[in-house]
Amino acid sequence: MAGELIHPSGAVMSDQSIAAFDTPVPAGRAAPTLPLLGLLALSTASFLTILTEALPAGLLPQIGADLGVSEAMAGQLITIYAIGSFLAAIPLTAATRTWRRRPAIHPHDPEATRGV
Repeated sequence: MAGELIHPSGAVMSDQSIAAFDTPVPAGRAAPTLPLLGLLALSTASFLTILTEALPAGLLPQIGADLGVSEAMAGQLITIYAIGSFLAAIPLTAATRTWRRRPAIHPHDPEATRGV
């Protein structure tokens, strides 16, 4: 069709959606930038979450020896921790689903808290 562009992902982009990318930034206003601080916090939290869940699997012999239990029992303790994480994630997700995403990720951005 005339006035449409096929994006490499297969999405069809109309003249209006293409024009949105060509819209100049108004004078006196900075071009939008990535919330680097928020992205850094999010990636750090993700890394630490995965680390705390994966690291104990390699330490089962030491954990079992320190606690005076078998490796299998130490593995069960880690399983209980994982189940607790899973059960805590459900209410946290439900409690925060109405939060606006931008202020939650980048709370110190004045535009995010203003509703822009």
